[in-house]
Amino acid sequence: LCVLAASALWVAPSRPPNVVLITVDTLRADALSPYGGREATGAAQRLAREGLLFENAFCPMPQTRPSHFSILTSKYPRDHGVLNNVTPLGAGALTLPEVLRVHGYQTGGFVSVRLLDRSSGAAQGFEEFSAPEGEAARTADQTVPRALQYLERAAAAGRPFFLWLHLFDPHMPYAPPEGFRLLSGKGAPELEAAFSWPLLRELARRRGGELPAEVLAQGKRLYQGE
Repeated sequence: LCVLAASALWVAPSRPPNVVLITVDTLRADALSPYGGREATGAAQRLAREGLLFENAFCPMPQTRPSHFSILTSKYPRDHGVLNNVTPLGAGALTLPEVLRVHGYQTGGFVSVRLLDRSSGAAQGFEEFSAPEGEAARTADQTVPRALQYLERAAAAGRPFFLWLHLFDPHMPYAPPEGFRLLSGKGAPELEAAFSWPLLRELARRRGGELPAEVLAQGKRLYQGE
């Protein structure tokens, strides 16, 4: 699932607004403070308080490519044609950055997973685009600096800009940065390692297919840390 945060930065009314689009893979709405989550997500709380908060929004399909291409094309997956994480977006699709470029915008995209690299079609309309190449995914501390550097260059150019920042950290495996592990209470010692599908399968195999309640609770805490 994807949660979308969009903000228009304040500018003088004589020129079009700058636009920043932030998407986060597998981020549950109720993990954010505007929807009842932890107060640690204060930036999201401020964005919701100062902007417009959608309380009843859904992704069209719980997969990365279909959901993101629906955001970028304003079409349902059945209409833009991407129904899985394998099919690329067709070159004939009209995307938001393509429309904005026609209207004089600078466009930059910075994504954190290889599923959204150039071969996926996600780069359509972006003058500058960055995605993982050797690795499957990047963490936020690898992607965000690239986006901030772009913001500086775009602001200096003096034209309105559209920036897409995509993050992947809440996705499995769960291995929060130091200081965000939230491992309070008793938990299975095995979960000091990264909380991943192979680990869950192994734990379930040892216990006849069941996962103990403390394992699930530990996984939830690690997710919150991510």
